[in-house]
Parts: sequence; structure tokens; C-alpha cells
Amino acid sequence: MAELAGRNASFGLPAVSEPPALVTAAKGTSVLLVGKLFTYFARLGIAVLVGRLLGADQYGLYTLSLTAATVAGSIGVLGLDVTLVRYVSMYRSRGDSARLWGTLQIAAFAGFAALVAGLALFSASDYLAVEVFHDQRLARLFRIASVMVPFMSLIELLAAATRGFKNMQYTVIAQQFAQPTVRMLLLVLMAVTVGLSPDLATLAYVIATIATALLLFYFLHKQFSLRRPWSDGRRETREILAFSFPIYISGVIKDFGSNIQALLLGSMHAAKSVGVYTAAANFNLVGQIFHTSISSASMPILSELHDRGQWRELSRYYQTTAKWTFALNLPMFLIVLLFPTPVLSMFGRGFEKGAGVLIILAWVNVIQTGTGLGGAIIDMTGHSRLKLANTIALISVSVGLNVLLVPGMGMYGAAWAALIASFTLNVARLIEVYVLFRLQPYNWEILKPIGAAIGASLSAWGAYVAVNPLGMYPAFAAGTAALAAIYLSLILLFGLAPDDRVVLATLRRRSAAFWQRARNRGE
Repeated sequence: MAELAGRNASFGLPAVSEPPALVTAAKGTSVLLVGKLFTYFARLGIAVLVGRLLGADQYGLYTLSLTAATVAGSIGVLGLDVTLVRYVSMYRSRGDSARLWGTLQIAAFAGFAALVAGLALFSASDYLAVEVFHDQRLARLFRIASVMVPFMSLIELLAAATRGFKNMQYTVIAQQFAQPTVRMLLLVLMAVTVGLSPDLATLAYVIATIATALLLFYFLHKQFSLRRPWSDGRRETREILAFSFPIYISGVIKDFGSNIQALLLGSMHAAKSVGVYTAAANFNLVGQIFHTSISSASMPILSELHDRGQWRELSRYYQTTAKWTFALNLPMFLIVLLFPTPVLSMFGRGFEKGAGVLIILAWVNVIQTGTGLGGAIIDMTGHSRLKLANTIALISVSVGLNVLLVPGMGMYGAAWAALIASFTLNVARLIEVYVLFRLQPYNWEILKPIGAAIGASLSAWGAYVAVNPLGMYPAFAAGTAALAAIYLSLILLFGLAPDDRVVLATLRRRSAAFWQRARNRGE
């Protein structure tokens, strides 16, 4: 450990003209970010459409059916999603196609577990609906949702393997563009022709999930031919399962814990509470989009940097990405903090009651994005047991707080439980990464987005108050526009760090190349 610490530097890193890891991250993140932003606005549009057509009560039923499928689907992944990213990127970097093929073979066995999980949800649908959630209407929804459970698991595995090859565009096309587009088209078609119901909304999700799984299978085959003899694979079964098992247990616990709010609200309160809470959570997803885009693009990079012992670049990478995730999340956080009621009123009548929930959940995103990629570093450096310990601690805190707070406080209790649990986990990760590697995610550059946020908030509130006599939505639009303009202007005024300029130059080159290809195809 002392040797590792000696090779690290948390401050005062020398300038590097174009750090390879940051350039690679910029390429991967730019692709993922575009896709995730498209997905976010598509899903937000879907949530607004479904919320307005179904109302808070039926929207809550729809949400519970998807939540049950998500929890069941996590069982079938067997922890091999994170494992595939780590080992596929590692074996690809080494040029070891035999072990890479063997790793994919091991992952294929997860399909059986996913099928069992789907059948279990189908068989238990009546019991869950009546005995747990006290609403017979859910039984049919659970049966419909159970069909997509194996495909949800398959998507996670195929996407993870594809990310291991660092070709982020394939997962973006399938998960971020195709899936929400198919869902939206189906929902609009259903709404126009026969009228939307929770059953049909869930069925649209099932069809989109199956289509996405098939598309990802095609993309993986395109990168690494799956038409090869089974015997060509060299399976490091013991090593891979030893790594994946703690992640599997961690993932199941985490997925259950992340959905505990909806499950407890559904069992202890009316479905309407689930609908309002979910609407608030859906809007806050944009903060997670920036964080998960950078994290997903970073995982194979972190694995390679660790495998090569490039600690100086890893330290620099940790600090730069921490600033990116924090700075990109701040504008959306400020919108929620300043204008919660206009935001939730978009979903329809009755949803604005969750304005306070929206604000609390926004703080959850700030904590997560403001503490950097500690979780990804722990995953990609082989500390799967530490990940498991973190998850057990997180879920223990989360479940305990939810059980304590939800019965009396409802959706507000769920939101406070999420905030406290997120703070506990992310502070723990900060400490662990520093103790293990003497790395920390902050330098003086982090003060620039904070200063920009303060100035942008004052300007946005002034614009909102000035336009408010014209109505809530015009005032909301004016405040949001002022916030975005002032925040960006101040960021540029404060100046960009050298690493930021490298990343922006990379993004500009990729953008120019994209439009050039588009023009060539048009000609």
C-alpha cells in the first residue's frame, strides 16, 4: 500500500498536452451523453404523456409493474455486467481473444437465471398484487411485465460486453435511441387508436425491451464474431465468478434498495403516491445522466490505467471527471431548487404536491455527482468485496430509514431516506478511495462551477419574478433561459483548465467529423 501511495499524486500534477485517458473519455462520454440526453427527454416526454393520460393513480400502477420487473431482472444479471466491462476491456487490451470468448461464454449462463426470475414474477403475480400491494389490478400488469425480465437482463449483459470494447456508440444506438423511440411511437399509436391504459403502456415497454436486446446482440456480434467454436474459449471461471459473486449480491441488494421507495409506498400508501414520487424522480434523472455517461465511458479506462499501474494519470483523471460531473449537474439542480412547482405541474393535475420531494431528490444528485467516480474506481480496481460491503451498508441504512419514515411521512419519508443513504455511501467511497490509493477528486478548479451557480441563481430568480405577472410557465421559461445563459457565460469567464480544453477540442473534432460524414452522405 505504501508503494501505491508513493506513486500517486493528488495535487500539483504536471501538465500533459493530451492525456490519452481524458481524450478517450471525451470520445466515449460525448457519444453516451448525446444518447442519454435523448433518452432523458424521450423518457420525460413519455412520463408526461403517460401521467397526463392515466393520472397519478394509474401511473403509479404502471410504475409498480415496471419496478417489479426491474428487481426481478437484476437477479438474472448475476453480477456479470460489471465483470464483463472489466474483463472484456482487459483481455481486448492484451489481445487475448481466447479468454475474451471464454468470458462471454460464462456470461451466457446468466440467461437461465433471468428466465427463472421472469417465471417467478409471473407465478407470484396474484400473490404480490393482493397480499403485498393490496390492489388486484396489479396482477395482470405483473404478468405482462414478467415477459420482459429475461430481456432486461440480456440487455445489461450485452451492453456491458459492448462497452468493454470501448465502442459506446452501439449501446447508445440501442439503449438510448432505439428503446425510447420504439416506446414513444407505440404509446402514441395506442393513445390515438384505442386509448392508453396501464396494460398497454406496460406492453409498449415489453416490446421496446425485446427489440433493444436483439439489436445489442447484433452489435456485439459485429464487434466480436460469435460464430466461433465453443471450444476456442478459455474460461477463467473461478476468477470471474469470484469477482462477480460479490457484485451480484451487491447488485441485487442495490436494485432492491433503489426501488424500495416505490415498493413501500405501493404497499403502505395509495398508488397515487407512487405516481407522484416517480414523476419527481424522473425529472431528476438528468443529473444522473451526466454522471452515468462519464462513469460508463470511464470504467474500461479505469480498468486499463489500474492494470498498467498508471497512477499519476489515474489521479488526474479522477479529479477532472469529478469536476465535469459536478459542473454539468448544477444547472438542472438549480432549476429544481428554484422552480419545483412549475416542473411537476407538467405531469398533470395533482403531481405538483410532490414539489418538496423533487427538491430533496435533487440534493441526492448533487451529492452523487459532486463526489466523483469513487464507485467506478472501486469496481474497476478489483475490490468487489468492498463494493459488496458498501452496498450492504447502503441498503441497511436505506431500508431501515424507509421502514421508519415512509409509514408516517409517505413520499417525503422516502425522499429523506434516499438523501441520507446517498450521503452515507458517497462519503464512504471518498474515504475508501483515498485510503486505498491516496486519491481524492478535488482541486481548486471545483470552485469555478460553484461561483457560476451562485451568479446564475440570482439572475434566474430575478427573471422569474419579473415575468411572473404573465403566468407561471412564461416565468419558468424566462428563469430557465437566464440561468443557462449566465451559468455558461460565467464558466467561460472564469476560464477553462488545460484538461477541459483538451476535451473540448476532442469534442469539436468529433462533431466536425460527424457533420462532414453527414454532408458526404447527403451529396
